[in-house]
Amino acid sequence: MPAILSVDATIADVRATLAKPEGYVRGMLEKMYECKREHGNATARIGITGGGVAPNYRIEFALGENPFGFKVGIVGVFDGRRHKLIEWIDEIAQEDGIPIKDGHWSTRSMTVDDVSAFLGQIRATKKSSRRS
Repeated sequence: MPAILSVDATIADVRATLAKPEGYVRGMLEKMYECKREHGNATARIGITGGGVAPNYRIEFALGENPFGFKVGIVGVFDGRRHKLIEWIDEIAQEDGIPIKDGHWSTRSMTVDDVSAFLGQIRATKKSSRRS
């Protein structure tokens, strides 16, 4: 059984374990840009119950601030391999009226800008390794 990731892991922290880092991050970023177009902002959290090969991820957006911090809306939970919405999770969350168990998700998220910069780092590393 794969090790469970750190509770505060981000995709930047699991880069070494990702099966296809560039494709994974590009797929996540596409979903984040869709959220940003619709809601004005987007962040992503990875699932921490696996080994980090292609973690599922959750796209969120800030709804506004309240006395306890930002209220967050969840666009959906996506399969880390195919980048498709995991609809059965969405249905359960809507029926229960609660977002998917918080204990399954990293306590830290990355913004669209963070993920875009990370994709740039992956591509730069890939390009420099080809020249060597």
